[in-house]
Amino acid sequence: QPPGRARSGAEVEKIIRTFKRHCRSGISVAFEPCPGLSVRADPVELGIIFMNLLRNSEEACLKNERDTPGRIAVRISRSGERAVVRVQDNGPRLTDEVLERMRKLGRPSSGEGLGLGLGITRELAEGCRGSVSVERCEPRGAAVTVSLPLSSSSAQGRSN
Repeated sequence: QPPGRARSGAEVEKIIRTFKRHCRSGISVAFEPCPGLSVRADPVELGIIFMNLLRNSEEACLKNERDTPGRIAVRISRSGERAVVRVQDNGPRLTDEVLERMRKLGRPSSGEGLGLGLGITRELAEGCRGSVSVERCEPRGAAVTVSLPLSSSSAQGRSN
């Protein structure tokens, strides 16, 4: 791929494979691609974004009780002229305080490690004209959604 353009599904799948090789045992990762989407993003920066999100989800899942195996789901979809990647985990339910810190993305946190990785993720996504949002999932876990503009070739093909 030329600089500044990445096949989002292939890049995310490669990152997931790398993550699985180094992931702590017991955490499953499901991946739902959306074939054929290319985004306007540097592949290395895309790797940093999604490795940060996977590692954050892993850390959350490691806080689960023993009888709750960790699960991470990664889903790529298309919304208009954007690729949308959602990384969701089943870690413990987020408190209002932790959710607010995560939504601030990059503000200092009280030692829980939520600020730096999400701050880098936000900065890289915004540098590609993208966005990052965080939500609490019920009954447990969190989802972080990254939206990135499609490259011109993907934007012209209207498949979902």
